[in-house]
Amino acid sequence: MQATVPQKLSMFQVLACGAMIVTLSMGIRHGFGLWLQPITQAQNWSRETFSFALAIQNLSWGIFGVFAGMVADRFGAARVLIGGALLYGAGLAGMALATSPLVFTLTAGVVLGAAQAGTTYAVIYGVIGRQIDPAKRSWAMGVAAAAGSFGQFLMVPVEGFLISGFGWQQARSWVSGWADSCTTAPAATTSSGTSRSRWASSRRW
Repeated sequence: MQATVPQKLSMFQVLACGAMIVTLSMGIRHGFGLWLQPITQAQNWSRETFSFALAIQNLSWGIFGVFAGMVADRFGAARVLIGGALLYGAGLAGMALATSPLVFTLTAGVVLGAAQAGTTYAVIYGVIGRQIDPAKRSWAMGVAAAAGSFGQFLMVPVEGFLISGFGWQQARSWVSGWADSCTTAPAATTSSGTSRSRWASSRRW
């Protein structure tokens, strides 16, 4: 029995889904500075506590990024993206509910760093490299990188509005839900017009 030959996604599908995911993931991350004052004042923590958690987040992002890329190559990018998005939502929720510096560091630092590793460039660039024609690959990666910058333009004002209008904890709940919506793009792409057998035979996403 002949194996099903996997078909590539269109460039529009890859870029639209990849840009959407990177915009949300990087956009939320760029707005973390807005949460310093309300969180530290409400919890009576120092700025150093908040800054230390974000420093751990950057280290965690770099460390887990290596493994996120390896797992995406082995089991498919969609699974890594979905797992990363779920971690993102959990980390943001834990960040809002943390009652001690240790829990805050674990959620805002370790968990969110791992989430960003699974929802940003380490995974998206791998998909672009496999799906986009070499002649257009550099351009496509530039589009994905620009989406991260656009996320800052889009999400920072939104997060500021939510904090001022609803309070930082309620705003964190909203942003947590948006982070989980990162799962929508890869799930829709892999399910639309594909069969289970084709998905099983190819790890194109």
